[in-house]
Order: sequence, then structure tokens, then C-alpha cells
Amino acid sequence: ILTFRSCSATLFRLGRSLHLLRSIHWRSRIKEHLQVKNKAE
Repeated sequence: ILTFRSCSATLFRLGRSLHLLRSIHWRSRIKEHLQVKNKAE
């Protein structure tokens, strides 16, 4: 039971960090997109 709990906790942490990285990535993409938009105007 202990190994399963630690394993699920590790997976949960990995999922959270992955989600965080993805949101940061999308934020930078959106920022770049907005900058390009502003330059075009």
C-alpha cells in the first residue's frame, strides 16, 4: 500500500508540474501573438 501511495503522489506531482509548464508555455505563446498583433497595427 505504501509503495502505491508514494507512486500515485509522484504521478500527481509530475502531472501538476506538467500542467504548470504547459500553462506557462501557452502564456508566452499568447504574449508573442499579441506582440505580433500590435506590430501589425
